[in-house]
Amino acid sequence: TAPYPNLLTDVASAKTVPTFIPSHLHTFPPSHLPTFPVLIHNVFFWLKPDLSETQIAAFRRGLETLKTIEDADSVHIGTPAAVADRPVLERNYNFCLTVLFKDVAAHDRYQAHPIHQSFIENFNELWAKVQVFDAD
Repeated sequence: TAPYPNLLTDVASAKTVPTFIPSHLHTFPPSHLPTFPVLIHNVFFWLKPDLSETQIAAFRRGLETLKTIEDADSVHIGTPAAVADRPVLERNYNFCLTVLFKDVAAHDRYQAHPIHQSFIENFNELWAKVQVFDAD
């Protein structure tokens, strides 16, 4: 027998079945279950060191505009977390943008969206480096 016999083990349209679903979701019909993204878009920004606080705040506001793009199911903007140092920890970036998409087509529409293109055009001069990690 499975170690958790009451866990939902198949979610329609999910590419990866979650290993744990909270018990309060067990009785929900599939149409009411949360959807799980199939593409997670992580973007790390290293800003130029000589930027003013005003420029950094403007950059942050620019990132916030990306939340309005319809194809982005979820958007999180963060900075390095105040966690204990460890050898594998990278914290010399300034901002991390994480966007969840339901599929690659949604990601592609997001990339071409005028708000995304405007963000790149208006703020690319402020970053020294940008690194993207896309995962499914």
